[in-house]
Amino acid sequence: MALLLLALVEAAAYPIHSQTQQRNEDEPLRLSTQLVVVDAQVLRKKTGIPVNGLSQRDFVIYEEGVKQPITHFSQDKLPLSIVLLLDVSASVTPAIQQVRDSGIRALNELKSGDEVALMAFGAWAKVLQDFTKDRQLVASG
Repeated sequence: MALLLLALVEAAAYPIHSQTQQRNEDEPLRLSTQLVVVDAQVLRKKTGIPVNGLSQRDFVIYEEGVKQPITHFSQDKLPLSIVLLLDVSASVTPAIQQVRDSGIRALNELKSGDEVALMAFGAWAKVLQDFTKDRQLVASG
């Protein structure tokens, strides 16, 4: 079974300047971290379907070729805040019903605790619905 691992890592490994120290405005801000959070979703290569039930032993993390220890591992189901951004420009007009239907399908995939905002853009951009857990408000937006 071929797997695809999608991961996003953000960290800066630089010493932290004390807030009491004066810093030259031209000097870059340097930060340090002891913990890097990696969010990952594993998908089946041929179908794109998520692989469930993975554990810490199923993952290996390398930084610059050096294996890093995984000190914390969880499969949290935290609520998400999603912006559903719809292209309603003239070039999409022939497929606007398909865009709407795809948006509704995306709404149906969200968990009950997730919140969603609706934005549309074309020659302009507009927030049609602020963040809410009410899917009907978004669907009617």
